[in-house]
Amino acid sequence: MGVNYLAKKLRPGDKTPDSMADSSLLHKKRIGVDASVVFHKALGTEEGAGQYTMKPSIPNGEVIDRCTRICGYAKKNEIVLVVSIDGKYHPMKETENAKRGRDRNSAKEKLESLLRCPEISSKKKEAYKLMKSAVTVDEHILGTAVKVFRDHGFEVYGAPYESDFQLVYWEKTGFTDGTYTIDSDIFAMGSNLMIDLLNFNSATGKCKILVRNEVQGRIMEGSKDWSTADIILYSALSGCDFIPRLYRLQTTDIEALMKKYKDPNIDETLELLLSDLSRGKHWPGGNNKPGEPAVDFIEKVKICIGLMQHAPVAHFCESEKRWKIEALNDLPPGKSWSDTIGFDPLTYFNNVSVESAYKLDVWARTGTGLPTEVPLPKDPSNPYKSVPHGAIIDFNYMPICVVPSSALRLWLFYRGVPHPKGSTKADLIEQVQRALDLKQPLDEDRIVSSDAATAQSYVSVDNISVLSSVEWNAKGDDIFSALRGEQTPDINMTYIDTIFGEEKNGIRERAWLRFESGHLNIESLRMACTELEIKGGKVKVRIFEMKVTPSMKNVVYSINIIFDSTGTYLAKQSKCDCPNGWLFCSHTLACFMLIYLIQKKSDWTFDDIVEFMPVPIKSLHIFPLALTYVFGQLEISKPGSKRGGKKKKKDEDYAKKIAQGISKDIPGYSGKYKINDADAIEETKIINEDLAANGSKDTKSIDLCARIDEKIVRTTKNSASTKNDTKVTIASITEYNQKLVSGEVSDNEALRQLHRHERMHKMMESDFISKDNALWYYLDHFKSNRAQRMVELEARVPRKERLVGAKDSSYNADYLKDYFADSDDET
Repeated sequence: MGVNYLAKKLRPGDKTPDSMADSSLLHKKRIGVDASVVFHKALGTEEGAGQYTMKPSIPNGEVIDRCTRICGYAKKNEIVLVVSIDGKYHPMKETENAKRGRDRNSAKEKLESLLRCPEISSKKKEAYKLMKSAVTVDEHILGTAVKVFRDHGFEVYGAPYESDFQLVYWEKTGFTDGTYTIDSDIFAMGSNLMIDLLNFNSATGKCKILVRNEVQGRIMEGSKDWSTADIILYSALSGCDFIPRLYRLQTTDIEALMKKYKDPNIDETLELLLSDLSRGKHWPGGNNKPGEPAVDFIEKVKICIGLMQHAPVAHFCESEKRWKIEALNDLPPGKSWSDTIGFDPLTYFNNVSVESAYKLDVWARTGTGLPTEVPLPKDPSNPYKSVPHGAIIDFNYMPICVVPSSALRLWLFYRGVPHPKGSTKADLIEQVQRALDLKQPLDEDRIVSSDAATAQSYVSVDNISVLSSVEWNAKGDDIFSALRGEQTPDINMTYIDTIFGEEKNGIRERAWLRFESGHLNIESLRMACTELEIKGGKVKVRIFEMKVTPSMKNVVYSINIIFDSTGTYLAKQSKCDCPNGWLFCSHTLACFMLIYLIQKKSDWTFDDIVEFMPVPIKSLHIFPLALTYVFGQLEISKPGSKRGGKKKKKDEDYAKKIAQGISKDIPGYSGKYKINDADAIEETKIINEDLAANGSKDTKSIDLCARIDEKIVRTTKNSASTKNDTKVTIASITEYNQKLVSGEVSDNEALRQLHRHERMHKMMESDFISKDNALWYYLDHFKSNRAQRMVELEARVPRKERLVGAKDSSYNADYLKDYFADSDDET
């Protein structure tokens, strides 16, 4: 797309130093969007091409995601997007469009043959490549995308012909301030600001912003002072969408012609220069071979220049009060449309009105309106009943191994098969095949709900409808008043058993670990009142949202607990981002435990609750922990025989005991308890085990509320305060670390510190303590320096003084005395 090699000249390299979401150049500007670029980029991915190929058809999630992302970038920077949709094909691209159509049809035929091949599982890469070559932007892609942009409040218009023409016209008339595209034709035709290389995977829309007067001089020597007409001539010679480059025409030849053409001392007409350039040349014939002789080169160059200078665009004529097709720049005096651009756009545009096409009442290419949704598939067992998109996949047409992962997840969901986000493609294929073998039916509850949790975890397009704006309130006192008010039910064990179900002790235990081990980020708690559409009616609801950390490495999940105005818990509308959220996961259960605590201690303020609960893992985990912060100043000795002739301890027993001590006081640093990247898989396993064991005799539900009561008693015992005075806090860690950094240490203290670091490093190497923290990188990086420094200090510090140190820490537990104070003095 665009002028051959022009984009690379304008922005050497593929670096993206700019951001659409925060660039001051784009702030509060109106930016035109070449919609075809968004569509083709999305359909060029395996997910996008795979979803396009599936039968029955589904809304393309990749297209929706990219349209949504660019809307998000724009809103963050207060940009107004003005989207242009391509209109009719025109004769000047008839040859190119015909070739593209043949290539697509050929790819489709090869793909359908390959999909029927028994060895398809070993030819997946070839299949994905053919899928990408067989896609095209159809009316369903367009209709879906237009709806996304308009739902976000942005303007969308239909160009009568190519979007490139309309986008440049918008900039020329001041309707927009710049354009997002990858098509360098737009720059050649006159765009003053182009957003290129937009990265949809970045949080802020990393990109490269090309400002015309800053980059034009990079085309070639002397190009800085070129006019738009000069750049268009250069583009026609280089080859673009409207004319191919001559076979084996060198860039040096093009640049030589441009220098002659711009040299006032050379008196040669453009026609003569073009004749000299094309003498003996051929058009490209394909497969790197010459084609027909370029005897019509001059004529084609002139038509290309005319089209790029005088392209047909939609224009509202004030004097006539109607929409009509006008030239981007006025036609040359005495010249007709056909003389200038090679065809008459007025007679060619005869199936719809310009106004209807521009306002997208109809699509200029087909003369009919764009569909706003993809038809729902029919239930195989009941042809009169529709089911959600993705519930039905024709695996006879498209084998499981090449169906996109997102589609397999959705298919499994609608059959009630739990599957975590961490599942690999191989896992999903195995689960789908097993479900097919078992003839797993559609789950009616899943079909009916199609709720927001589904959309978050499984890329569903069937979301719940929010009917009013959502204004979030993050004030702790307001949230606590609402949780303790009449519109929130009294949370107790009886209520939890009612909404969660009895037994399921595996998930109850995990919920307890989340509650007491720093997985709940209480300070992220917020609420909102709004209206939802449920079963066709409006329902006033109150939403409570909080962030929960599933593990040290995974993303943070958002949990939404929703009650209606009567205090009824809306299970189908409430959600957790985790794959098991619809089965009432441990994250949601832990949040209900927090609500119980808030209601139980009705006199506690927001700060009291925050103080009572552990520091969130994600907050605590970014801070390095000094060993002395946990254990105080301790003797560092290798575990030898205990006094009294007790059995000598092994190194691994010694290290394990220390690791247990750390895990006791510092949540998240345990080698024994960790919820890692397999967290969701483990949760699914436990859910399935709980469901299988449900109703067994002699099984009693764990009373989580009783555990919280006991924790409150333990925390407040022998204290006039309700606060946990021994709790590890970020403030205490920071203060201690600052003292270590700023304080001067003696050789004796420095040697002890190095020994401690050496011990800690060995424990981490042995996986007794997690390596997933900042301290590991420090200890490992300075390993060799530490060894050298220890040798130097041992030479200066007498042996008898090496292990002397005060034990003034509150963390001096019995196991520390056993394994430090009473051990031999070996180093």
